[in-house]
Amino acid sequence: LYSVEKFHYYIYGKQTVVHTDHKPLVAIFKKPLHEVSVRMQRMLLKLLKYDLIVKYVPGPEMHIADCLSRNFIHVEDNYNEDLELFVHSVGLNIPVGPNHFDKIREATKIDEVLSKIISYVQNNSWPEKSEFKSLELSTYFKLRNELTMLDGVLCLNQKLVIPSSLRPYFLGKLHETHSGIVKTKLNARQSIYWPNINQDIENLIGTCHTCNTHRNSNPKLPMMSHDVPSGPWEILSSDIFTFGGKDFLVIVDHFSKWLEVLELKNKTASELVSKFTFVFSHFGTPKYLISDNMPFDSLEMRKFCEEFNIVQKTSSPRYPRGNGTAEKAVGTAKAMLKKNDIKQLDMCLMNYRNTPIAGLDLSPFELLLFRKVKNKLPIIDDLLKPKFYNVEDVQKKLREIQLRNKFYYDRNTVDVPECEKGEKIYFKMDKTSSWSEGNVVENFCKVPRSYIIQDKNNNRYRRNREHIFIAKSHNNESSNSVVSDNDSSKNNNQNQYSFRDRMKVNRPSRYS
Repeated sequence: LYSVEKFHYYIYGKQTVVHTDHKPLVAIFKKPLHEVSVRMQRMLLKLLKYDLIVKYVPGPEMHIADCLSRNFIHVEDNYNEDLELFVHSVGLNIPVGPNHFDKIREATKIDEVLSKIISYVQNNSWPEKSEFKSLELSTYFKLRNELTMLDGVLCLNQKLVIPSSLRPYFLGKLHETHSGIVKTKLNARQSIYWPNINQDIENLIGTCHTCNTHRNSNPKLPMMSHDVPSGPWEILSSDIFTFGGKDFLVIVDHFSKWLEVLELKNKTASELVSKFTFVFSHFGTPKYLISDNMPFDSLEMRKFCEEFNIVQKTSSPRYPRGNGTAEKAVGTAKAMLKKNDIKQLDMCLMNYRNTPIAGLDLSPFELLLFRKVKNKLPIIDDLLKPKFYNVEDVQKKLREIQLRNKFYYDRNTVDVPECEKGEKIYFKMDKTSSWSEGNVVENFCKVPRSYIIQDKNNNRYRRNREHIFIAKSHNNESSNSVVSDNDSSKNNNQNQYSFRDRMKVNRPSRYS
């Protein structure tokens, strides 16, 4: 201000470029007048009659100004009553009604913390930061240059500082229409403030039953692949699908990608047992069988698996990605049936099994039976002879395929923590339903990310972690909690880092 008024005769009415090494000034001059603090408003109002362009220049490059600043002339700032009135008129742009303003003023008078802050602001005398024992007072200390008084109410720039007694009331007003977290924060930033207001808004919305019931579905979880088998026909996946009014059973081998598609008379457990018996009579029984739940999880199927010493694993209900290998095989089988008559299904399967798998360069026939088979195409007899392959090489390629698929799949996923027993949660009955309250009964240890949960009516369900989100506790810490000296020193010790003293310049060793 002094320099502009000193050179008024030379710069008035002309566009003038001002170089400064104080970079925040560049942003301040670009802001509207009502968005800066009252202290800055006084300065900007005095400069309105000048056409100034403020540009940032690093301090080491401002040789003359840096030299003169070390021997400056002390000039007192003259108080201008008209200017003060105009500043207060700008402050009246705050969008708040008189009733609310009166409530805030009365509550501010009896607020212990704000009473201290007001005395500091009015006297323009703040204690040292180390003297503040509460986080709230420390927060106000950091903002002291932006605090001012407006008719008995403390303001932060153009926002009213709300006393602690009225914060629950204004939180309720902010969330009256159940807006989301981002919208609610944006609404609050227009006119009100208190320390930790963002966290209080998040806690309020996180514990709002209406918002939790109608919140969006969870994002996809990172891919969790099955273990690569040590050989063919060790791990099988199975599923049932319907096409053209008929039911089909699909069985796929995780190692060789061998595919079986069998038509079912019905979806009963006895029909499934007969089809599995037919397939196992050709290739033997696997070590693991992965499937959906019913009818695979029926008593008859369990006895069948126990009899043949097969470990049965079922995916979480309403979560088909838990049996992704079988789901992909279903897509392949449906593509065959769409393009061909059902009478040609066996021929389609033969061609599929005789075609090399991308990334493995071996066909399912070669991986399972160690040989190619003869079909309608001509083939040299030597190629039909049994040919053994290195199982470890195939395992390595399968792992590479899994890692590549996981890399691309996980780009749009979000990992979440595991649920604990007894934890309050919200869960989805199915993909399209709203969220329901419940609690975790136990972790379904056979399958990762699968939980047994219980609703309010004591009904139990099994759901995947993707269909669950952990409810926020109502016992959140208050935004104006006091930290004792001991706790404060502990926190400071935890956050201490070792930095080089940049004011201390060591003489190079070569000059020693």
